[in-house]
Amino acid sequence: MTATIGFMDRRLSLQKNTPTTGEAGGTKPTWSEVKKIWAQRADKASTEPHEADQQVNVSRVDYIIHFDGQIKAATYRLVDGADIYDIQGIVEEPVQHGQFPRLRFSRLHCLLKDNQ
Repeated sequence: MTATIGFMDRRLSLQKNTPTTGEAGGTKPTWSEVKKIWAQRADKASTEPHEADQQVNVSRVDYIIHFDGQIKAATYRLVDGADIYDIQGIVEEPVQHGQFPRLRFSRLHCLLKDNQ
């Protein structure tokens, strides 16, 4: 799928994890919204593997956004409506502009599990 600004029709919440330390010394994830972004969605695949003897629906989705070099897969996630997607990987997509390619889009490989 080619990145096209006109197809960026989803308004998502980009959230960052800032772990906090509890009284017992353990850490827990604390998610806060960084910004709202527009994205193009591309459904990839769904499977139903078993985890801990339970059937789990796993959906893989790519979201294409305007290039943002600050997003890291390990510490960010996307919220699309009521669904929370973990970012599994990021691919920067250059677009040829004259003689020189420019980074204009980021493809975020995301994962949604229905048991989260």
